[in-house]
Amino acid sequence: MTGEEFFEQAEALAQIGSWIRVMEPGGSSLLSRGSCRIYGVPEGTRFSLKDFLTRLHPDDRERVARELREEGSRSQVFEQQFRIVRPDGATRWVRSKVTVVRDDGDHPLRMVGVVQDLTDQRSAEARFARLAGSGIVGIAVAGRDGTVHYANDEYLRIVGCTRQDLDAGRLNWARITPPEWKAADEAGIARLMSEGASPAWEKEYLHKDGTRVPVLVGAALMDDGESIAFVTDLTGRKSAESELRKSEEKYRLLFESSPIPKWLSDVETHRFIAVNDAAVRHYGYSREEFLAMTILDIRPTGEVERLMQMLAHREKEAVGVDGTWTHRKKDGSLLDVAITSHPFLLDGRRCRLVVAQDRTEEKRLQAQLFQAQKMEAVGILAGGVAHDFNNILSVILTYSSLLSRDLKPADPMREDLECIREAGERAANLTRQLLAFSRKQVLAPRLLDLNAVVRDLEKMLRRVIGEDVELATVYGTRETKLWLDPGQIEQVIMNLAVNGRDAMPSGGTLTVELANVSIDESFVAEHAGMTAGPHVRLTVTDTGSGMDEATVARIFEPFFTTKEVGKGTGLGLSTVLGIVQQSGGTIEVSSSPGQGTSFTIYFRAADTAAAAQDVATPAQPRTGLRGSETVLIVDDEEGVAKVARTILERYGYRILSASNGGDALLLCEQHGGPIDLLLTDVVMPRMSGPQLARRLAPLRPAMKVLYVSGYPDRGGAQGDGLDGGAFTQKPIRPEELVRKVREVLDARLAGPRFTGGDGTSETMGLTLA
Repeated sequence: MTGEEFFEQAEALAQIGSWIRVMEPGGSSLLSRGSCRIYGVPEGTRFSLKDFLTRLHPDDRERVARELREEGSRSQVFEQQFRIVRPDGATRWVRSKVTVVRDDGDHPLRMVGVVQDLTDQRSAEARFARLAGSGIVGIAVAGRDGTVHYANDEYLRIVGCTRQDLDAGRLNWARITPPEWKAADEAGIARLMSEGASPAWEKEYLHKDGTRVPVLVGAALMDDGESIAFVTDLTGRKSAESELRKSEEKYRLLFESSPIPKWLSDVETHRFIAVNDAAVRHYGYSREEFLAMTILDIRPTGEVERLMQMLAHREKEAVGVDGTWTHRKKDGSLLDVAITSHPFLLDGRRCRLVVAQDRTEEKRLQAQLFQAQKMEAVGILAGGVAHDFNNILSVILTYSSLLSRDLKPADPMREDLECIREAGERAANLTRQLLAFSRKQVLAPRLLDLNAVVRDLEKMLRRVIGEDVELATVYGTRETKLWLDPGQIEQVIMNLAVNGRDAMPSGGTLTVELANVSIDESFVAEHAGMTAGPHVRLTVTDTGSGMDEATVARIFEPFFTTKEVGKGTGLGLSTVLGIVQQSGGTIEVSSSPGQGTSFTIYFRAADTAAAAQDVATPAQPRTGLRGSETVLIVDDEEGVAKVARTILERYGYRILSASNGGDALLLCEQHGGPIDLLLTDVVMPRMSGPQLARRLAPLRPAMKVLYVSGYPDRGGAQGDGLDGGAFTQKPIRPEELVRKVREVLDARLAGPRFTGGDGTSETMGLTLA
């Protein structure tokens, strides 16, 4: 290789070139190969001064021409940096170092120059400047002793120093490093010196105000022995991580402390990943047992296939699996559960967060409400039927009885009339049962010891259940005092006994058990209508065939029976339910096929001190039913009014009658003589019986009142109380009606109660003893 070739290669490697120009008018510049390469012109090209200036970037042209004139006339050596525009349109940065050769008289003879392509360097410097000035990364350059002599604004902000601190040499890597980080820094510097670079590591800087700043530091060794550090402030990230940890802790606490069962499960394997305490308590499995199971293990067999189909469908949509499902607890019992499921990623693992709200109790209460509403609707219908039917029966029973009395003992018609009367009485008994079911009877409760009631019934119960059924009685250890109508509670016990006997056609045992119990709030929460406190419990249990769930759900419905056609009316248990509820009690039934049946009734125990004050004064013996007083009969049913008139006239009473309240008011104003008794229906159009009685009270203050109705309905359709009057129930029977009238007129009255459908009772003024 020749010397010329060597220098050409050197110029190419260093990206430099040389030139020479003679300082005479019209002189041109001779360019080396390196210069031609930089300017982008063919080899051998000569530049005049004009050609050179033309190649300059327009923004640099005037400045460079001025410098050439000024520096060329007075300087020996000078340097310029400028941009050139090459023939291909590319712009390059060039540094030119010029030496002026002069003669003995100091006149310039020629210029010799070296040019260097700075484009790549300027690009790197620009990138560095943008990086340094971006504020994203702190940059510092330090000498071998660690003193920082260059730092960008971000670095100064991180360490809390000013430009004055930097210029004064007060910024040193050792000073801003906390003592506990010295060893890590020394290891990093040693690696930097040996390898030329050090991997980024997390540490802390001491801020000028004494606080600690978490940073990520990376360093590199430069050619001149200085080191450059790139520093990222981690304060925001650390704060975010801290907030994330707090958030994770908060949600962990929410997950763990929630009273609602929750769990995490793996989407692929369906295994439980985590469960909260509520799930452990509610399902009965330990946490370890849960984590060894899958979500399929808490499903009954019939639910697994439906769940898998739902999961497969929902996986395609990447949404949660919601809805109501059946779950199985560890003890085998089943729950109705409303599920809300949320899919998400946990450390790259596809999971589901499941919230399981137990709806078992809610569904039970809904079923109870539905049953109560259904029975209420049937009760309203039954009460209405009984009301209308009692009007018809009043006519049948009255005229059959009156006609029978008018006939001679040997008259063949007497037997026919007796058959009519007996059929009417059976029909009247059915209406009484309907009224009992619909809780629209008139009760006359008094203070009873249920132990004594059952003892008095025991002989009759043994005859009713037959010899092949054993009767076992278990009495309370102390008096079982409560406020009940004795006839009604006897009917309840007899109906349950007969029902139990019919369930044991081949014999068995019927147990009647009494006990004093105390009801707490938890029991009340599961039994609507009850209140906490002392109660008397009556349980009637048989060892018969038992019933399935579907039958148990319907046994209290009127006319529902499992007996053969003609063996029962289906009103026995509905009558029991009505009496119990009207008396303020609650009844439960427990049964399963082949395991017998148990009816349990709870009555509120009596406050004996308060109850003693309400005991009625015994009525005095009465003699004679005839009378001569004037009675005003008001009833919108013409047949009933006619029946009452016929009966009372036969017993000597003078009768006035009206078909409605308005006619009755007019009659009372026009009638000049006394009116001793108002006999009125309770429920009538436009004006009820109680409303009529109140309207007539100022006109006839001495007039007494006797109400008559198919059912009392707590005062009739208008919601009026039966204040100031007595009550007798349809169907009307001649002797009963006359006896009531006579007792009211003679004022031999006491104060039992009318009882409404809600189980409450209230005193309604004068009522027959």
